[in-house]
Amino acid sequence: MKLREINNSSELRKFVKFPMRLFKEASSYIPPLINEEVSTLAAHHNVDFKDARARYWVVESKGRIVGRIAGIIKPCDTDSSHMEARFGWFDFVNNLKVASLLLSTVENWCLQENIYTLKGPLGFNSFDRSGILIEGYNEASTMFGNYNYPYYSRLLEAVGYKSKFHWVEYRIQVPKEIPKKFIKGAQTIRKRYGLKQVAIKNKNALRGYSEAIRMLINEAYQGISGFSEISQEQFAQLYQKFVQLIPRDYFSLIEDNTGELVGFGLVMPDLSKALKKMNGRFFPFGYWQLHRALKKSDTVDLLLIAVKPSFQHRGVHALIFEQIIPAVIRRGVLYVESTKELESNSDVRNLWGDFDHRQHKKSACFYRDLRSNSSIENLLSYK
Repeated sequence: MKLREINNSSELRKFVKFPMRLFKEASSYIPPLINEEVSTLAAHHNVDFKDARARYWVVESKGRIVGRIAGIIKPCDTDSSHMEARFGWFDFVNNLKVASLLLSTVENWCLQENIYTLKGPLGFNSFDRSGILIEGYNEASTMFGNYNYPYYSRLLEAVGYKSKFHWVEYRIQVPKEIPKKFIKGAQTIRKRYGLKQVAIKNKNALRGYSEAIRMLINEAYQGISGFSEISQEQFAQLYQKFVQLIPRDYFSLIEDNTGELVGFGLVMPDLSKALKKMNGRFFPFGYWQLHRALKKSDTVDLLLIAVKPSFQHRGVHALIFEQIIPAVIRRGVLYVESTKELESNSDVRNLWGDFDHRQHKKSACFYRDLRSNSSIENLLSYK
């Protein structure tokens, strides 16, 4: 086996395309758009590189890639004056030696940079694919979640990694009408705290709230595991990538009686089936597939919910969904995919109690203290 660092755009495309071969027989795997993925990993395209550094490696056997990994060093989530290390884009064949060689390479880079903890899989920001799937291998994936084979977590643990926290995902059936209990609760919350829905007349009106939305997201998720604060440049890039595509009635903005934004939520049409058919390529028919999915999809992905900390635990989520649920009912949507929620986030999980739902996927973020034995040393002692 040969370890090789990726140093040019041609090699980067091979790095990106490797999972498409690895998961060729996995019906649940959703390939990303190749060009989008390359742009995410290229320093001259991705604004995250303003504060971050990244290196990419592959392991080859007989001239073919059998594993890949990205190492990322960026400001720490909880203290931006310190740097932290992440691994991401971590995929490999069922071979412990391949996994340990990739991880130990990133570990050595971290130690050279005087960083002693490594966690992942995580991307540059909270909207990149993340986590190791540990439940739900046969469930349909979304465009926001990693897919992997069951052996991933077993081999990570074999070389000394432990799960740091878990995300869970739910599939919620859209009711034919909003439960009366839900409506009554939303009315009570609105009256008690003097809250109101913001009427979004068009996308330009929504753009006027973009900075308030960014600040609310950062405030609501501050200190939460796996969340990276979003800069103005990052949000502008995310707005262009996602928000432009989403129907305006899939957004909900909640203000208090002073006009301050205290709650925000959005869902977007599920694009996983379209991306599966596109197989990583936008041309020649990718635009048609995406356009069709955006206009008509029986599933939506819950992309984001954010509530100002001073209004959390007060039922503001009910007001957010009071706006969104009628919109998805009108459009004939049958299911909501919750996407990843922290298993410890009981506020969000309690929302689904009024609806027919099931937890169908679970994923984990892993970490290792690099002051203990390296992955290679753990491999040698593994039996």
